[in-house]
Amino acid sequence: DNGAVGALHRPPWIDRTADVATALRDRACLAAMARAGKRTALTSHLVIHRTSLAAVGVDNPHPVADNNLDAVSMATGFAANALLGTGQLVPYHILITRAGVAELALPLTAPGAHAGRAYNWRSIAVVVVGTSRCTPEQFAKLIAVCAELRRRWPAALLRGHHKAGDVAIHLPDDAAPGDPSKLCPEPVVIMPELLAALG
Repeated sequence: DNGAVGALHRPPWIDRTADVATALRDRACLAAMARAGKRTALTSHLVIHRTSLAAVGVDNPHPVADNNLDAVSMATGFAANALLGTGQLVPYHILITRAGVAELALPLTAPGAHAGRAYNWRSIAVVVVGTSRCTPEQFAKLIAVCAELRRRWPAALLRGHHKAGDVAIHLPDDAAPGDPSKLCPEPVVIMPELLAALG
């Protein structure tokens, strides 16, 4: 874990680096990234999420179709909306598009507001775009990204969001929260299938 928080150094296993701050041309975004500080050296969790900005709502007045959602359009959505609870920053480090392209959206050294305060400082967040089952291209890229993250942080636990966040701290591994909307990353990523594919 080295590098400046505001800089996005693209590891070779990432397809694209999204220069979110430049794309937004927003000093507030750069300042917020600097204020966020650095993650702790210990990476204890690799957390898998799902996301979609396709539905119109109070917290998403400018929807983006899943096939068009990339790190920059996601950052634009988060920057425009304080209701999302992420400090108007992208909460995920790596985004995997519907086409199976892995984009670095947040420096691996920065904390992302993705799994609760107890986890954000010591975890890496990978998000897969969609509301339905991930595409074969997404699943193949997710396997490759997770394999590389596990190689870099072999002691880190790979978990779905619903098993890693603050709400799930006391849940046994086979339990699920009562709220189906909290079953992230399902139905996009089925965690037992991902774990089996990784071996």
